[in-house]
Amino acid sequence: MYHIIVIGAGRVGSRHVQALAKIDIPVTIQVVDPNPKALKIAEQLFYQNPENANITKITFLHSIQEINSDIDFGVIATNADVRLSALTELLKKIRVKYLLLEKVLFQSIADGKQAERLLQQSGIKAWVNCHRRMNPFYQKLKKELRNSEYINYNVVGGEWGLGCNAIHYLDHLAFLTEEQLISLNTSKLDKDLLKSKRPGFIEFTGTLTGLFSKGSQISLTAQKNTQMASTINIESEKIKIEIQEGIRQAVIKRAPENWAKETIEFTWRYQSDITQIVASSILKTQDCFLTPFKESLQLHEILLEAIRAFLNSNTDSTYTYCPIT
Repeated sequence: MYHIIVIGAGRVGSRHVQALAKIDIPVTIQVVDPNPKALKIAEQLFYQNPENANITKITFLHSIQEINSDIDFGVIATNADVRLSALTELLKKIRVKYLLLEKVLFQSIADGKQAERLLQQSGIKAWVNCHRRMNPFYQKLKKELRNSEYINYNVVGGEWGLGCNAIHYLDHLAFLTEEQLISLNTSKLDKDLLKSKRPGFIEFTGTLTGLFSKGSQISLTAQKNTQMASTINIESEKIKIEIQEGIRQAVIKRAPENWAKETIEFTWRYQSDITQIVASSILKTQDCFLTPFKESLQLHEILLEAIRAFLNSNTDSTYTYCPIT
């Protein structure tokens, strides 16, 4: 019998709960959120699934202090601004073996370093939820890109949330190339900031560019005043691929085939059908396809510092943190 916890039952956290309703190993589940409405939505989503004999018990709690057992696998799906405090409170209360953390991980490099120390001191193995790594389509594409002389990776779309979602694409390229992010350039970001859909946070439009350790380049563009669907373009000397995740379709051209077009369809799992796979894999094998915490933290540190510097250069405020989530 494994004990699972989900901390944060908001828009993303509730989908983690919904997914765990399908888990294929014996578990108990505890869900924590101070907001009764969030807990109610998570409960409703959980019970939309057929009854699962593997789940001995599920409880919905209002605080971490109500947790009544040590935890084998936990998900921290709070907003970034309170993730460190949630992690700290959790580890003061109970022992935890494995954790999955939502992104954006934290709002400052200092918080990230403190979290890293806590995880090391507690002997916890942790991952970050950048789930493109789990997609068989991208796992196959990674093999095709192996030993490429260069890779250019570009995303163009409307107001897709460049601040909170850039980490997904940075992680995606890091996964495909096994390179480290070296630097980010914010000079082409729009100076007019947007309010995030979540109160108290901000968003960006414009273009963010970056360089990776073996020369791969990334460009992420969010265009103001449009909800145009995002397109990913990946190019090397071997392959050119245009990916529209929204319609689960890719157009591929390969050099050995004289750049002839091939259109393929691929599958896509939503969060409500991912977490149970991750949890089961970790509890059975002590590993999964998601990004290890330390690797993700390195990406986050460069992103957070670049955004913080941009804000301090282009606003009247002095930021010690990045108000993204």
